[in-house]
Amino acid sequence: MNLPRIRALSAALVGTGFATALVLGATATPAQAAGGKHADLYVTVIGDKMSAKTASKYFYVQVGNRGSAAATGAKATFDFSKGAAGYTYEARRDDPGKGTCSTGQHPECALGTLQPGQVETLLFMVKGAPDAPVGNAGSVTVAVTPEAGDAHPADNKQTAQISVVPAGVDLTTYTGLWTGSQRTNRVKAGDRDKIMAGIAEQGYLGVHPEAVTVTIQVPASAAIVERYQDCTYQNDWYGAARPAGTAYGPSTVTCTIPWLTPSHGMVLAGKGGELFTVAFGSNLDGPAYKDIKLSAQPAVLPKLPDCALTKPATCDTVAGRIAEDLGLTLPTGPGSDKPAVDIEPADNDTAFQIVTDPNPADLAVTADKATGKVGDTVQVMVNVKNKGPADAPSWRADLTAPKGTRFVGVSDAACGKPTATKPSATKPSATLVCDHPKLLPVSTGTYANGVSFTVALKIEAADVGADGLVVVSQPGTEKNAADNKARIEVDLPGAGGPGAGGTGGGTGSGGAPAGGGSLPVTGGQVALLATAGAGVLAVGAVLFVLARRRRVALVTPNE
Repeated sequence: MNLPRIRALSAALVGTGFATALVLGATATPAQAAGGKHADLYVTVIGDKMSAKTASKYFYVQVGNRGSAAATGAKATFDFSKGAAGYTYEARRDDPGKGTCSTGQHPECALGTLQPGQVETLLFMVKGAPDAPVGNAGSVTVAVTPEAGDAHPADNKQTAQISVVPAGVDLTTYTGLWTGSQRTNRVKAGDRDKIMAGIAEQGYLGVHPEAVTVTIQVPASAAIVERYQDCTYQNDWYGAARPAGTAYGPSTVTCTIPWLTPSHGMVLAGKGGELFTVAFGSNLDGPAYKDIKLSAQPAVLPKLPDCALTKPATCDTVAGRIAEDLGLTLPTGPGSDKPAVDIEPADNDTAFQIVTDPNPADLAVTADKATGKVGDTVQVMVNVKNKGPADAPSWRADLTAPKGTRFVGVSDAACGKPTATKPSATKPSATLVCDHPKLLPVSTGTYANGVSFTVALKIEAADVGADGLVVVSQPGTEKNAADNKARIEVDLPGAGGPGAGGTGGGTGSGGAPAGGGSLPVTGGQVALLATAGAGVLAVGAVLFVLARRRRVALVTPNE
C-alpha cells in the first residue's frame, strides 16, 4: 500500500455511555468540604462482558476529579486476585509516554496530579482461550486514591464482575482530534481540526453488524463543517446569521452507514483523510475541559439516497466516501428486519477530552429602579449581557433584596434554586438564586440585548435600605468583574409625591423577554484548569494506522 503519510492511532476505545461522558466532560458543582476546596476522585469501569470465541478484550477505566481542588499524587490500584482460572489480566496506562503500570496481582498506575475536571483513561486486558466457555471470567477491582484527603471516598473504588457471553457483536468506539500534522487535545478559538472517528469490533471475529448508526457531538461554541446527504444535523444553537468568526453548531451529526470493511474496524475516512472537521469559534471559552463525543450502535442496512447510487454519484455521502476509498460498491439491500444485538452496549460511546486555551467571557448586569409605597409589590427588571469575546458556558445570578423588602415572585423559571421553590406572596424570601445551566452567547447580533428577567419585591417597611444587590457569575474566566454587580433600588417618595400608590415598577432595560435569549444546550459547570498537559489516546485493543489518503490497516489483540 502506497501511504504518502502514515499516522498511527493507538485507539482509546473508552466506552462511557453518554450519561457518563457528560459527567466526565462537564462536571457537576465541585464537592465542597468544611475548610475550603477539596479533591474528589472517582473511578468508573466501563462494561463487564466479553464475547465467546474471542481470545481477549480490553476494558477501559476512567479516573477523574470532580472536586474543586487538584488531587496530587493520585494513583490507581488494580486487584486481579479474584480472577478466574484460565484467564490472565494486565493493567496499562492509556499512553506509554505517561509511564507504565506495575505488574502482578495488584498493579499500580501512578497518575500524578489530576486537576478539577480532568479525566485520565486506563485499561486492563482480560485474556483467555478462544474456546473459553460462557460464564464467569473473574472479577477486577480498581481503586483510586489521592496523596491527601478525598471529599467523597465512597466512589473511589469499583468492582467489575467479568463474564463471557454467547458470541456476538461487540462494538467499541474511539475519537480524537488531528491538526493535519499531529494528534492534539489542546485547542483555541479559531482552530479547525479533523475529527478522528473509528468503530472497532471486539466481539466474535466471524460476525459484524450490517450497518452502524454513528453520532458525533462537539461543544456548543463549535461547528461541524461538512454536510453529507446520508447524515442529519442537529443543535444549531444560534438560529440566525452568526456574527463573523463565531460558531454555534450544528454540533451533532448522525449517519447510518453500511458496514463496508471486511476487517474488524471501520474508520470515518476517505481518500482525502478524515471525513469530518470541527471549527472552533472565536466564542470558545477557556481554559476549560470539554468533550468530543462519539457513539456507534448496530443498525439495519440504510436506504441510501438515489444520488449516492448513480455512477458517478451526484451527491456527497459518508458511505460513498468510505466505499470509494475501499474500492467497494455500496450495498442496496434488502437488509435485515432488526439490527444485530451488541453484547456489551456500555462501551459503544466515548468522549475525548480537549483542553481549551484562555478566552474570557465578560458578564455585565443592570437592574432598573422601582418606585412604590409600603404594601406595594413592585417589579424590577434585571438584564444580563455578555460582552465576550467568549460565550459563558452557564451563568448564575445571586440577588439580595433591599432591607425592608422581600422577593415574592420571579419571571425566570431557572430562579429559585437551590431551594427548588420560587418566592411567592406566601413564601417571601430575602435572597434569590437564578442558576442557568444554559449557554449565554456573546451579546452581538441576535443576542445584542442579552437576557432579562423580572423579580417582584414586596415593600414591607418605610425604611428601605440601600443594600439590594444582584451579582452575576459564570464558571469560566471573567474579563472584567467590575460590572458583574448592580444595586437593586426601591424608591419610596413622600405621600402624594411622584410614584406614590399603585404597584409601581421599573421599566424594561431593552433586554430579551424573561426566559428568552438563553440557548438550549447541555449545561453543567465546566471545571477550569490550573495546568493542562497534552493528552493522547490510549494504547487499546485495536491499532489503527490512518493514512491521509488511504484507509486503515488494523491489528487486533486476537491476531
